[in-house]
Amino acid sequence: MYYIERGLGPAWKPLAVLFATLLGLTAFMTGNAIQANTLSDVLLTDFGIPVWITGLASATIVGLVIVGGITRIGMVTGVLAPTMALIYVGGAMVVILANPADILPTFALIFREAFNPTAGVAGTGIGALLVTLMWGVRRGLFSNEAGQGSAPIAHAAAKTDEPVSEGVVALLEPFIDTIIVCTMTGFVIIMTGVWSEKHPTELALTSGDISWVAELPDGRIDRAAAAPAEVRVENGVPVVSSPGDSGFAWHDVRVDRFFADAGQSQPFTGVIRVSRGLAIGADGTEYGSLYGDAVETGAPLTQLGFERALPGSFGRYIVLLGVLLFSISTAISWSYYGDRCANYLFGSSAVMPYRAVYVAMHFIGAVAPLASIWALGDIFLGVVIYPNLLALLLLSPKVVELTNSYFARRPWEDNARAHAEIVARRKAERR
Repeated sequence: MYYIERGLGPAWKPLAVLFATLLGLTAFMTGNAIQANTLSDVLLTDFGIPVWITGLASATIVGLVIVGGITRIGMVTGVLAPTMALIYVGGAMVVILANPADILPTFALIFREAFNPTAGVAGTGIGALLVTLMWGVRRGLFSNEAGQGSAPIAHAAAKTDEPVSEGVVALLEPFIDTIIVCTMTGFVIIMTGVWSEKHPTELALTSGDISWVAELPDGRIDRAAAAPAEVRVENGVPVVSSPGDSGFAWHDVRVDRFFADAGQSQPFTGVIRVSRGLAIGADGTEYGSLYGDAVETGAPLTQLGFERALPGSFGRYIVLLGVLLFSISTAISWSYYGDRCANYLFGSSAVMPYRAVYVAMHFIGAVAPLASIWALGDIFLGVVIYPNLLALLLLSPKVVELTNSYFARRPWEDNARAHAEIVARRKAERR
């Protein structure tokens, strides 16, 4: 926001205000609520810890850190981020190097699925490609924040005489977290085969992950199909007017049979009331969750991949530790982005109230349905880039000017030469 107002002039302050407002709101969701939701989802899946307990604990940690300001934030994230990267990347590298024969087939599968996804998932032809591109942009933008204007807030706090050198450092971030880390994650998931398998899953009817879908004649899945008020289920199988053409799906993949117990020994019979997120058994028992074989997604899917590829429970705990460190460090970092927006809009007196609301949103994100949190995060993530990209376009001549000046002067060569002279002088003194 400061670069917009000062770089483009006072006349552009409304754009700076719009950007600060949108980024301040985005901080609540993208870097905060989604992180809390991912962490609570993993701990619920692994240890059965209620999401409200995870939310309360992680919100307390985040609150204690961000109250200390940028110094404490920098100290904590400076330890958590590299620790997380080393552990996670090391584990993924072990899996990939242990399966060298699968590297090229994995590449082939990625490209094939991008242009012609598995039948029933995204349709065929150009529609499939557009869906693939849409999800790629969504998750890529969430991963690297490229064009969003958030990371420059952190880089602006760095002490440097050359803004271009800081920009060069910033260029490495999208490459590392998206091209390297995300690609390695995808390789582990594909090499282990867990991406296409169904696993025993608790199907929370109020989570937003369960939906009613209809299969169109050309094989595409219609996710917007109107769900009936209630669906009768007999011996675990939904009774529908067109068998095989419509039914319930978990993460957009159909669930064939529902059970009343986690061991899947008691097929569910009764009705599922879609709008209420409730199942009522033939004996009148109400269920908030049913069970069945379903595909996984997100962090639990990554855990399955690491767990299958590495001995014992080592792989599962690598992902668990990575999620824990990443969620906390990201939420802490984004709190700084958001409170800088609040400071710009309302002054320093607004910083502490903003942090209080931020911590509250962290807790809400942990207990809210995963689909709802991601949907809101995607909306804010998509909207906030527009004012930033407009300002970047208008200031691009200045960026070119500064960059040309920096590389023409080659300041790093002067620094290297000075360093070499100091080293040579010290060696001569020792002799």
